[in-house]
Amino acid sequence: AGYYSDSSGYNKWFVAKYTPALTFVSSAVFNGMGQASNDAAAAITADPYGNVFLSGYTNNGMSNDILTVKYDNALNYRALAFFNGGTAETANGIAADAQGNVYVAGYADAATQQANYYNMAAGGSAIGLKYDNDLVLRSSAAYSQGYNYGKAVALDAEGAAYIMGS
Repeated sequence: AGYYSDSSGYNKWFVAKYTPALTFVSSAVFNGMGQASNDAAAAITADPYGNVFLSGYTNNGMSNDILTVKYDNALNYRALAFFNGGTAETANGIAADAQGNVYVAGYADAATQQANYYNMAAGGSAIGLKYDNDLVLRSSAAYSQGYNYGKAVALDAEGAAYIMGS
């Protein structure tokens, strides 16, 4: 997964599927908030049911929001979720557990009102988001010790999520 610049200079994200021998199978492109927006995928994971999830950001016309997209194993679009916790958000890591829940690690540069709602420090927090398999937000958490950036997420056998950052 990643992104490319289209002929108008806007970033669009893509995902490509390959066989175990790295023979191309199929691909999908996501056009975010429309033709005139910058979008970038930063992380990819698969769940035990064969679904593929990408997370990164899309631009809403004023700032970036976290965007998480679900595809089936043939790369057909199935669902998406936006997270707007303030003024600028981006995802950097994603993982799926054995039940198909999806965890996203990222950053939110939160305004005071949104910061209070999501328990973030105004100014910037590493964040963790938990979605069910249909990308319905189930919970969120923030780590705020100054400016913090969530870079990756890992899950252990007991279901605990570990968010790594700086």
